[in-house]
Amino acid sequence: MGWGQENFIHAFNQYFNPDIFKYEVAIFDRPHNKIVDVLATTGAIGMASYVGLFFVIAFFLIRRAVQVRKAAMGWSMELGIVIGLIALWSAYHVQNLVLFEMPTSAIQMFFALALSLWFLDSGWNPLGHTGKSENIDYKISPVRTGLYAFASLGVVWSVWVGTCIPFLASRGFINAMVYFSQPMNEEYFNKGLSLYVQSRNRNTFLNKEFDINLARHIRNITIPRTEAWAQAYVNFGHTILGYLDDDMNRYREDYDILVEASNLMLDLYSKYRDPQTEALRQVSTRAIGYAPRRFEAYESLFLFELIGNNKDEAQRIMDQLFRLGPTIGDTWYYQALFDAQWGDRGAVIGDLQKSILYGFSLHDKAREQEWLLNMFVSQKRFDEASAFLEYLRTEPHAPSQYQIRYGVLQVEVVYLSGDVSRARLLLQSLLSKLSDSGKQSVLQYLNSRGIIVEP
Repeated sequence: MGWGQENFIHAFNQYFNPDIFKYEVAIFDRPHNKIVDVLATTGAIGMASYVGLFFVIAFFLIRRAVQVRKAAMGWSMELGIVIGLIALWSAYHVQNLVLFEMPTSAIQMFFALALSLWFLDSGWNPLGHTGKSENIDYKISPVRTGLYAFASLGVVWSVWVGTCIPFLASRGFINAMVYFSQPMNEEYFNKGLSLYVQSRNRNTFLNKEFDINLARHIRNITIPRTEAWAQAYVNFGHTILGYLDDDMNRYREDYDILVEASNLMLDLYSKYRDPQTEALRQVSTRAIGYAPRRFEAYESLFLFELIGNNKDEAQRIMDQLFRLGPTIGDTWYYQALFDAQWGDRGAVIGDLQKSILYGFSLHDKAREQEWLLNMFVSQKRFDEASAFLEYLRTEPHAPSQYQIRYGVLQVEVVYLSGDVSRARLLLQSLLSKLSDSGKQSVLQYLNSRGIIVEP
């Protein structure tokens, strides 16, 4: 434990504590800080080796600098070589951990510094033990000059490939995310897709981060409910899945790729019945096998079995979730889904109250709200759907900023139940509390969902 390119990621998944850690919530978040926390409490050897890696680098640099300072006023060729070797050694151990946003840029900078010191330092040499030095007329040989020129070109090339191209790709991807974060229309969708594909085709080390984060993001965008948009969304999802499949083949044990691929497959299946069921099972099972103690590895598979009405498989997964953490709020949320589908439907609110007790807030999780709401709506249990929304609205911990959302969802549920006149009254009451811009946003959202109600 503690050495090698990916050993810390393996240690993280091996010693993952689901009571403490949740899934990644930030772009480019790779959990080296979490690894330190976990290994500090469960693996002294791994913790010592991880911290020792950086300690050794600092120790040798400081010791060598002190020695050179005592020997002569200036730098030595030996110090340049030492710095270069340490830079390469460090790069080997950290290249698969994104400890910095672009670690290659720092490695290139230190390598260029070491190379320049090696080339330029030999004009000063220490003499004996007197502490004196003299300037030696030193001529740089053509071979040395040629080697330096060749190496300099290599550094320039590596800076272009390792820093400049990733910077351009990253900027393009950020612009794509801006388009995908806007109210969706055909122009924004096409521009975002074009920028994403361009960034992806630059073929940088950021590719898998682009794919993971876009797959995570698009599940939360709202698209118009038309057949053309549905097909465009499915095609877009297949594009991302194609890239994620390449990532899975290249990074065979990257847990995040497996989780996001299974989540995207589930999203396409649940919304549009995209027939990738066997692939979803395979990817989810692979994620569970790689990190059996990580809670979110089971999420997509459980929801898939829930949609498919496979009670026995869903029960098996629920049993495993309770073994992982009966005091985890997420566990009780999934129990609420299970009860809404097969169990005691009156127990759903009790399950949600337990989830809140254990730190799970449904109020700021729109996707989870929709899953539970759709459980009722898909079975035409509109009274239970309305009761669920009323619970969210009146729950003591309900933030005031979400009341408008709950009101809009209530209008949608009542409209889908066929009671258009009551939906109109609810909408009128809701709009009377909003500004003009707020009214426009609500009406646009309802129209995008196919809810046409004249206030």
